[in-house]
Amino acid sequence: YGRRVYRIVTPPERGTLDRAVGEDIDGSTVVYTPRAGDRGDDSFTFAAIDTSSRYPLTPATAVATIAGDGPALAIGGAPAELAAGLGAQLTASVTGAPGGVTWSVDGVPGGNASVGTISAAGLYVAPATPPPAGQVTVRATSTDAPDVFAEVVIRVVAPPPAVVAAPARACVEVPTRREATGSDRITRSARQLLINQRISQAAVRRANAIEGWLGVGIQGRDLCGGAIGAAELGQGVASGPPGTPNTLTTASPRPLEISSARKGTAGRVALSRRQLLINQRVSQAAIRRLNGLRERLDGQLTGGDLVEGAVEPGKLATDLQILSADTSVARPAASRTLMAKRGAANAGEVAMTVRQFRINQRIAQTAVRRSNELADELRAGLTARHFADGTVVAANLAPSLRP
Repeated sequence: YGRRVYRIVTPPERGTLDRAVGEDIDGSTVVYTPRAGDRGDDSFTFAAIDTSSRYPLTPATAVATIAGDGPALAIGGAPAELAAGLGAQLTASVTGAPGGVTWSVDGVPGGNASVGTISAAGLYVAPATPPPAGQVTVRATSTDAPDVFAEVVIRVVAPPPAVVAAPARACVEVPTRREATGSDRITRSARQLLINQRISQAAVRRANAIEGWLGVGIQGRDLCGGAIGAAELGQGVASGPPGTPNTLTTASPRPLEISSARKGTAGRVALSRRQLLINQRVSQAAIRRLNGLRERLDGQLTGGDLVEGAVEPGKLATDLQILSADTSVARPAASRTLMAKRGAANAGEVAMTVRQFRINQRIAQTAVRRSNELADELRAGLTARHFADGTVVAANLAPSLRP
């Protein structure tokens, strides 16, 4: 037999040797240095080779295992690469020690906007733009054994091009209304007061129906397909682009429940300044309330207005995928309808003239038109423009969207 030498075939994963892979070792000893902070078992593979053999590359192989003692920590779920702005849920498992871990990114506890943030539960969200180094080091440290930690390196790359999405939303097409303008024949009579009163009351009933529709909670069917985008998602929800565009589902909103008009006769309406002022105040109150509803629907709705699980897959924007959702985050408060205060007026300031009757009728008709506009919006379905940014949380997502 010839001279026997040893060679390292595969290096250890959690430490280093004083000899390189493939290097001939005349003796039978190598020095293993564990990586700082690491604990547990490690192994490397070496081969014994007879130099006189004609086939020195087919030796028997042995495995040496270096047994460590004390606590050990390992990180799971870390991707090798992550697009800027996206998130990944990491896990930390500690053996040999009680308690949990603390997280840091590039040495910053919890991270920051430059290197990305990581929650106490291990949800890492990459920065909006890749860091100068192109990568970050995420560390988990045992709370009970601070010298025990594990690290992973994640490359942060530019996000992929946005998915080209077909229709931005799938709503119901509502026919354009042909609003009545009223008759030019206005009379100074109890009958005319009753007509104006009924117009005002129609607007009030519609406003009540809209308020009630919002008050019972917005359902998934009330949303247009693609209504909820990344901007509307709030705390605890991480998102990114999907592999393929989402399929949208068209809205099928709940109908408005408008109460029926009560019957009335001209004999029940007195031809007086007081009755004229009452009609006017009813119309003005309806307009103030409808203006409040208008403001509420102009980007003030929140996840508190949505029922739990309302956001189904077909209601997400076509270029959006939910990566993680923390269900411990509470829903925000629902929006409210705020009304402006009414101005002071008295019966002596209202003239019992045909002109004043016409003014009152036009105020009432304006209220009806505004109520119809809002009602038609709800019949078409709600879109992203109706919701405040950052207010849709995990509880609003359908269970199938919560990873």
